[in-house]
Amino acid sequence: MGNFLSLGLITRGKKVFTDKLYEQYSTRLNNQENFEDTVIEIFTRINGSIPGTRFAPPGHQEMKEFHMQWQKESDPAKKKEVFAELITKVLSNVQEQKTSTIVMLAGVGAPPAALLAKRAGENIPGINKIRYIPDFVLVPTATLVALFGVKFLQSDLNKEI
Repeated sequence: MGNFLSLGLITRGKKVFTDKLYEQYSTRLNNQENFEDTVIEIFTRINGSIPGTRFAPPGHQEMKEFHMQWQKESDPAKKKEVFAELITKVLSNVQEQKTSTIVMLAGVGAPPAALLAKRAGENIPGINKIRYIPDFVLVPTATLVALFGVKFLQSDLNKEI
């Protein structure tokens, strides 16, 4: 019973969302170029406001088909349905941005490793000048270097595969 209720709320939420978008942008959907620009602007705003998920806007051909279908309808309610169908179809294609485990470990492990390396280096005659570097400079710098190094190695390994 709870699943049906939550499904109903999700469906209702999508309808309210697409209705608000249609009300806000319906005046700009008159020709093909404006239709595409408007849909791309909608997805740019959605992607900017929701962290972690990226929605790819539909392709040129798909937008052209939806615009032709939208223009064929004379009833404003049917036009709203066509627009809602486009938005919900594209919103179902979510591209999750996943941070890899190694990047997370590098980000968490780099600060203590930098401090340990500094403490160990203070007693070695050749590199004992490291004690003059303040911790608030060393820790972020070491973390950034570690993160950039991991990302560089990942991109390098992905190119080889």
